Amino acid sequence: MDLNNPGLHHSISCYLSNKHASQIAYDSIIRSTLSNFLQAEGVEDCLSFKAKESFIKKYMGIKYVLHDMCQDSCMAFTGPFEDYDNCPTCGILVYLIGTW
Repeated sequence: MDLNNPGLHHSISCYLSNKHASQIAYDSIIRSTLSNFLQAEGVEDCLSFKAKESFIKKYMGIKYVLHDMCQDSCMAFTGPFEDYDNCPTCGILVYLIGTW
């Protein structure tokens, strides 16, 4: 996809402008754009939240990483703690947290 495409550019701009908003808010903005600017150049290339995430990950080479973490963030279960099932500090079960 052409990075200079207006629809793609609008999708990424909306995402960056609303980075603290919900996925629902982002998708609502894109739906509004699609319904109000039907004839605009590149509007058909506006991306849903999931499609935008996939595009950015693919284009930037970002990979998703899972970390075994205590739910209360006491510790990460890596290195010498990678085989633990419970947090030695609070006793809570291991919890997977994903990061980009």
